[in-house]
Amino acid sequence: MVTAAHVVEPILPGGRDSYVNLGNFYDSARLEKRRAELLEFTSRYKSAYKNAYKFLAAAGSLNMDSSNTGSKDAISNAVNNCLSILPVSVDTNPKTRHCFVDAFYSKGNLSLLENFENWKIFNVNASDYDGNLILQKLSRIMAENCCGVFCAYSPFSPNMMRHLIIPCHKIIFTLDKAPGYLCAAAISQPKIPPQICDLHDRLIASSTEMMAMAKSAHDTLEEIYNPCVDFTGIYAEARKHIASIL
Repeated sequence: MVTAAHVVEPILPGGRDSYVNLGNFYDSARLEKRRAELLEFTSRYKSAYKNAYKFLAAAGSLNMDSSNTGSKDAISNAVNNCLSILPVSVDTNPKTRHCFVDAFYSKGNLSLLENFENWKIFNVNASDYDGNLILQKLSRIMAENCCGVFCAYSPFSPNMMRHLIIPCHKIIFTLDKAPGYLCAAAISQPKIPPQICDLHDRLIASSTEMMAMAKSAHDTLEEIYNPCVDFTGIYAEARKHIASIL
């Protein structure tokens, strides 16, 4: 790849960056014979991913319950209810981190909350908008009291919190609902028309189908070019650069 001349700042003062051309480890002659297939499946998986993103964006744009439905007093009461659940303890790592624990992929929706065994998970029963306000306020209070938290956001709206994870207490406050989750607070919500819910679910299903098609096309693409890659040479090159750094 040839780019216009530009300056790259090393991450560390006095550090050096170097370009590595992995194209040297491809058997270009063998790949040329399958050029048409490479172009076709590259186009297929990229197109499928773009369609998947469009379906997800459409589902997110429905804003199923994004309006503010609770009063300031209701929000404050919900925050206080959540605080009353938390025990008093000292956190040795009082940092606020930001992350995602939910995702959509080729087999549907993935939530890492299932991996938090032996944790107490509390549902904050509120609209997405009100729930975000409650979790944001809780996270600020935790920070003020030197308690480390993970602020986990919605894959639909990266600025909207969906979960607050508090490692030192092994407690999670979430807007999700599932069997076994305890109730921390509740604010009345508008009833969502069933047609909107159905459309939302169909958009998610279409996105999942598109991602499955993209994965299938990409898997085929790898089956074509992997035999033409000198992985031994790539790993040897990596070891050489690692040795020059350490």
